[in-house]
Amino acid sequence: MPTSTFFPDAGAAGPDTVDGITQRNGVGTWGSVRAGAGTSAANSGADERFVMLGTGAGVDWLKMNRGAFLFNTGPTIGDADTIDSATLGLVGITGDRVETIASQSARLVVFVTPPASDTALVAGDHLATRWGTAEQAADRDLAGLTMNSATYNDWTLNATGLTNISKTGKTKFGFRMVSDALDSVPTYVANADAYAGVAMADTALGDDKRPRLVVPHTSPATAALT
Repeated sequence: MPTSTFFPDAGAAGPDTVDGITQRNGVGTWGSVRAGAGTSAANSGADERFVMLGTGAGVDWLKMNRGAFLFNTGPTIGDADTIDSATLGLVGITGDRVETIASQSARLVVFVTPPASDTALVAGDHLATRWGTAEQAADRDLAGLTMNSATYNDWTLNATGLTNISKTGKTKFGFRMVSDALDSVPTYVANADAYAGVAMADTALGDDKRPRLVVPHTSPATAALT
């Protein structure tokens, strides 16, 4: 049973895939910040806050990040292969976690409408309707992530997630805060944040710290010639 490991391409516009974030940054209600158009996107940071919520003064919400991770799985996993399991791993950056908006979790989702390009993200990709809401793996609390710039935090894909690994093209996963995915307004704290920073494909930590999708898969048995 071979195990294949995939990484997004580095650079502002990789040859096949991309990783990065989209962001909404602008004072508004929870509903407007969650559902509104993106204001920016980043494709080539060494590390990014792959999920983020932020508030302003008074009762205003301010920021929301979503993280995109694309992998070129199709050329490697055969059409007839069985995908036995998979994990998506991210390395947390030392010191880059804040949770003054308490009890937040990251959810692995699949795109309903993929990014406009496989190799670059734009602000328009942030629209909430592009991003799925269903769990592709068990949610992980931000507080429980290892943030040491060395250790992978793994999301083990469930049956739904496994079906969304492409055998013919690109696999397109994303991350949202669970509160974002479920449209569940967190308890409000003024001038507060919840986020975690992770190494991206352009990381300076080394190639073995890039976002990765690890997929054990089994090819069908081939009858011996007689």
